[in-house]
Amino acid sequence: MVWGMNIPPGSNGFYLEGAFEGEPPITSDGWRMRMADHYSNEMPEAQQVLFEDADSYAWHAVKKFSLNNEPQRLVDEAVTPIAAHEVPRYFKTRQDPKNLAALARFAGNVLTVNEALKQFIEWLEPGVHHFFPIEIRMPRNRVHPDQHYILVIGQHLDSFSPARSAQDSFKVCLPGLYSYSENAPQARKLAFRREAFGNAHLWRERHILGFLTCFSDRLHAEITDAGLRIPKQFPMIEV
Repeated sequence: MVWGMNIPPGSNGFYLEGAFEGEPPITSDGWRMRMADHYSNEMPEAQQVLFEDADSYAWHAVKKFSLNNEPQRLVDEAVTPIAAHEVPRYFKTRQDPKNLAALARFAGNVLTVNEALKQFIEWLEPGVHHFFPIEIRMPRNRVHPDQHYILVIGQHLDSFSPARSAQDSFKVCLPGLYSYSENAPQARKLAFRREAFGNAHLWRERHILGFLTCFSDRLHAEITDAGLRIPKQFPMIEV
């Protein structure tokens, strides 16, 4: 069985409001500004020509960490690996995180996991996914006592089967690109080919837009047995 997860909700310890590398102005934050400065002041001209301008590069760098699948990224085979300077240095919360879950999201739709969930994922799929330690800075110059990591899921698969899925569970957006229903009863009717996802435990679907994250039965069971708190998951069809 395949388990699906929508975007973590905006409450109950599943969401941290704030900004990477400082309080955000209206349309930006310190992380994006640092990426733009890197483009202007440190990036070789040979690399600059790959991007329209500093803002284009900053968007490109930040999107490497985002949970959202977008058509441009899915069809772009030239997306570069994450460089050391692109990793955000810290996240500043607007309020004290309360009951922070084992899997949550930062503002900007970036996933974060705690140490226990990181260990489960690395145990089942060593070397597949990317974990970046992130300091969570709270009001009054305090730092969250628990270690958390940015999670970047390291595999995008092509196991979604439109032909075996119920027609009300997805829509065609572009040729070969689909949106899915985030309504759990309909999303349960999405179908995935076992021959394509094989022994994968955690993945995103390459041709499904949006926020769907897929878990194997094994990973779902390990998380449940350990009592780790993550957003609700729903079973989907394996074919």
